[in-house]
Amino acid sequence: MTESSEIKVGDTVQLKSGGPKMTAALITQPVRPNSMTVVRCDWFAGCAPYQKVFPAKTLRKIGENDPYNEKG
Repeated sequence: MTESSEIKVGDTVQLKSGGPKMTAALITQPVRPNSMTVVRCDWFAGCAPYQKVFPAKTLRKIGENDPYNEKG
């Protein structure tokens, strides 16, 4: 099982290359051969909401004990 297949709607995720913490809002499975699973992610920068679709392979799930999951 790959990291991206473990992501579920509502999980906190981040691009493997870094960036803001985001919420996985929608996961779309491939319907055609050679297509990929994509995840629509939502996040805030200040008070401004953002959303963007990313290939699931580019994301990693952030767990509660993950050093990237800063609290406070």
